[in-house]
Amino acid sequence: MNAVLWSSDGTARIELENGTLHADDYFTCTVRVVIDDEEWDPIELEMIEPYRADMLGFFEEVARGAARGWDGENRWASEFSQFHLTTLSSGTGTVTMRVYARWKPGYEAERRGVMEVSSDAVEHFGERMGHFLRMEVGHRFRGVHDGAA
Repeated sequence: MNAVLWSSDGTARIELENGTLHADDYFTCTVRVVIDDEEWDPIELEMIEPYRADMLGFFEEVARGAARGWDGENRWASEFSQFHLTTLSSGTGTVTMRVYARWKPGYEAERRGVMEVSSDAVEHFGERMGHFLRMEVGHRFRGVHDGAA
């Protein structure tokens, strides 16, 4: 099972694959990013349950607000901070996603990119993420993120 979020112009995507739920709700997956038709090195994520719930909560929040927009930025970062997403939406039917990645073990290599995603694509991806992460409902860490709530 995987979950793919495509940009509006088809030149960028975020793809989550190989999602595995281990003992004690420990979850691992691979993130593949393509920005401007350039594929980045895979990003290996490891998350305990609260971070998995935060990831799902982020995508649910963005999906809920995608069509109407929100003030400010909505941010999410993986448990070990190797993958970050910042979203903005003014309610025009498009969500701007700023993508940042850095790789273990030393976190020296990093990449940044931006992709524009339709609100429909974000809503579909938000629904898909619950299945991918094997969770029914997400829950954001409050006080840490600017929100689209």
